[in-house]
Amino acid sequence: VTDIGTYAFWGCTGLTALTIPQTVKTIGWNAFYGCTGLTDIEMPDSVISIGKGGTFWNCSNLKNITISNSIYDIWDNAFNGCSSLTNVTIPENVSSINSSAFYNCSSLKNITIRGNIHAINDFSLGYEDDPAGRQMMQKVPGFTITGVKGSAAEEYARRHGFQFQVLEDSSGNGDNGDTGDNGGSSSQADLSKASISLSADIYAYDGTAKKPSVTVKLGGKTLAPGKDYIVTYKD
Repeated sequence: VTDIGTYAFWGCTGLTALTIPQTVKTIGWNAFYGCTGLTDIEMPDSVISIGKGGTFWNCSNLKNITISNSIYDIWDNAFNGCSSLTNVTIPENVSSINSSAFYNCSSLKNITIRGNIHAINDFSLGYEDDPAGRQMMQKVPGFTITGVKGSAAEEYARRHGFQFQVLEDSSGNGDNGDTGDNGGSSSQADLSKASISLSADIYAYDGTAKKPSVTVKLGGKTLAPGKDYIVTYKD
């Protein structure tokens, strides 16, 4: 199995457990829409794309999700209505979070965005329907974003008035507090003795750009992207 198709498990409320094989590369639109029995999902790093709309929409009992390190974009409504999610980590290769991706995730109080993300659509994080119906939407109380200083994650938090915490690097450095420059400075690690590995080093050409996730370890510690090192991709 290399693909989980569009609407593959739509409305399968009795589906309570799921193992996605390491052979799967893509998950289609609305593939797991309304699978209210699911509580945990782990995407293997073989998954490079989730559908451009509602892949896990209204999986209301989903508590834990591990997102593939090979994903580049989190598309519209991907986790909309996953009201039991409490903590999410966005891998470093993700470059965009699109419309309503985590809308109505009312239990989600913190999201960690590990990479130097480039774009986050308005109202995709930290918003839910107003249960009293007084307005179209409201902020999720206590919502916090943890991310790379100077990234779109910090800008989104500033623009929407959410608390932002700077992602700590491997040695525990980082600002722990609200958005803003505290006047501190940081330096990148010397990588001359580091071990560097890729999530995949061979791809079959399919006409799309490939951005394998990069793991850098130095002195037994995994370094933090955007803080200790910066990854760029080119043809």
